[in-house]
Amino acid sequence: MKKFLFPTDFSETALGAFLYALSLAEDMKASVTILHVLPPVVSAHEYYEAENELNLDEKRLDWARKQLLQYTHRSEAKHIETDFIIETGIPAVEISRCSKDYDLIVMGTKGARNDANKPFGSVAHGVIQQAITPVMVIPENNPFFPYEHIMYASEKKMETPENLGFMVHLIDKFHPRISFTHINQESKQNKFVYESVEQVYENDDSSHEIGWYTFNQADVLSGLESFALNKDVDLIVMKTHKRDFLGRIFDDSLSQEMALHTRIPLLVMKDSGV
Repeated sequence: MKKFLFPTDFSETALGAFLYALSLAEDMKASVTILHVLPPVVSAHEYYEAENELNLDEKRLDWARKQLLQYTHRSEAKHIETDFIIETGIPAVEISRCSKDYDLIVMGTKGARNDANKPFGSVAHGVIQQAITPVMVIPENNPFFPYEHIMYASEKKMETPENLGFMVHLIDKFHPRISFTHINQESKQNKFVYESVEQVYENDDSSHEIGWYTFNQADVLSGLESFALNKDVDLIVMKTHKRDFLGRIFDDSLSQEMALHTRIPLLVMKDSGV
């Protein structure tokens, strides 16, 4: 894993996530590309006179460059290779389009405290839906610490070695505990997941303490919240392998229950088998 993409809107939330991304990149020996997307101006009559359109665009670009340079200066102390790009368009669309050449997207979000109807914020939500590249969402006030306990939440009967392999590659140097959680699954499905995990670890010299947990709660989020809070989870891992599962996670009616995810970093991966 060599290349991170970090989208920013220059907010305090984004800055905190950037410091997290730098620390993770330092441990992973990865480079970081900082991306800012300038939203299109909706109406010339509302924002500027038509004859000043080019001047406004130049001013916006100049302002964005200055902000991005401040970000790159922060990376110099850690000796992390960074660069930046500026695009214009709809942020979630442009972030997803640019991410194709990167191994991981790392981005900040205010989550439920930003908009009660959009648990991960509209941009992060859109990126998770559209991007093929794995997305790591960093809530506010989450400084980076080496991972000690990972919760892998899945409803799928069979996990692919490709998906598990990405997670293992990301966290392997930290040697964390990994808790595979199976919410509302029949007990026999544990065996399928266990067999796929064996395929990942059978030729791996590293050792991880692995736990298996099955929740019988009718509500997925209640199960995740109970486990994460009681077991001191510091990274939640999910996949977008089933639209109904992800849809339940992002459903507006569950926004109050998403407070958990505004406190714990979340890694969302695409299922290569879909």
